[in-house]
Amino acid sequence: MTLTKSVSAYQQRHSCVCFLDRWHPLSTGLCHTGVSIAAMERLAFCYPHSLTCLPDFVGSLSGLKILDLGYCFHLPAIPEALGLLSNLQELHINNGWDLTHLPDSLGSLTALRKLILSCCYSLTHLPDSLGSLTALEEININNCRSLIRVQDSICSLPALKKLGDSCCLMIKDLPASLSLLPAITELCVNDSLLQHIPSSIGVLSTLTKLTLSWCSSITHFPDSISALHALELLDLSWCPRLTHIPDSIGALCALKALILDGCKKLKKLPASIGLLTALKRLRMQWCTAIICFPESLGDLSVLEVFDLRGCYSLTSLPDSMDSLRALTVFNLRECSSLCSVKASTAEKFAHTFGATFKIGAPCDSRAMEIIVDTERRDGNSFMSLLPRDVTVTCMRPYLRYHVELTFQSFNWS
Repeated sequence: MTLTKSVSAYQQRHSCVCFLDRWHPLSTGLCHTGVSIAAMERLAFCYPHSLTCLPDFVGSLSGLKILDLGYCFHLPAIPEALGLLSNLQELHINNGWDLTHLPDSLGSLTALRKLILSCCYSLTHLPDSLGSLTALEEININNCRSLIRVQDSICSLPALKKLGDSCCLMIKDLPASLSLLPAITELCVNDSLLQHIPSSIGVLSTLTKLTLSWCSSITHFPDSISALHALELLDLSWCPRLTHIPDSIGALCALKALILDGCKKLKKLPASIGLLTALKRLRMQWCTAIICFPESLGDLSVLEVFDLRGCYSLTSLPDSMDSLRALTVFNLRECSSLCSVKASTAEKFAHTFGATFKIGAPCDSRAMEIIVDTERRDGNSFMSLLPRDVTVTCMRPYLRYHVELTFQSFNWS
């Protein structure tokens, strides 16, 4: 039987559709168009609910570059013949609920660049042969609930740039040999039982994005973070046991975004936060234990977004905030304990909206979005608390106001 007829018979038997790419279904009619199935580059299995094994013809697709096994719910294993696909560059396995392991022959896919494993609930481990994939640039493991660890062999991948691990609830540790990844730029570990971050993470000099969100067991961050000079995004959101940020964070000279939402035991930021001269976005929503900020906050000269929504223990803001000349969005909704920040000199403008804070300087005119509650607990509306020197245009009455500050007419006495 020809390869074309094998594919056609397979589709009829399993009531599924095989795609030459994501848009063109394989059929017996392809043999009349001059298309060579043996030379096909893309193959996707679309909703083959009854599939319990891959067909024999897959190992014969020597020209295949992309293999997409989507919604193969009851596929328990992938045959060793997978290793025959010497030109395969991308392997996607999505919703392989019954898949328990990957074949050792996976290590023979020397051209593989991307490996995506999503919702493989029964997958318990990855093959050690994974370390032989010298061309692999991206591994994305999502919602593989039974996966208990990340193999050390992954750390021997010389081309790996992106390593993602989300909702793998059983993973408690990262390999200590992370330092052996010379090319990695993105490391994302989200929603896991990760208990600590290895100090070897500081050796990843090429890392630009580090995400460790929803890791409920993390209590601290290693001082070795200071060596991540290329890091641009640090996301530690919803790590409810994180108690402090190390002083060494001030060495992250390239950091543009720091996300600390939901770190409910974090009481303060280190004074070294002011050394982050490239920081543009600081998000700390629902950091309910934070009380105040260091004066060095005013040294963040390029900070554009400062989001403090839900910081209901926050009682004051530093006087240095008037130095944040680039600030365009300042979210103070549900900061119910914030009292006041009084102007210490005539050169500082005090602006009252239930809590008082200072921005700007004499002879300065600019626009700024301030997000606050429209009604305070004492019953006074936000509008009634504004001084007459502030022009207010209502954008979304139930959410926020756009506040345009004009200083030229203000009497500095």
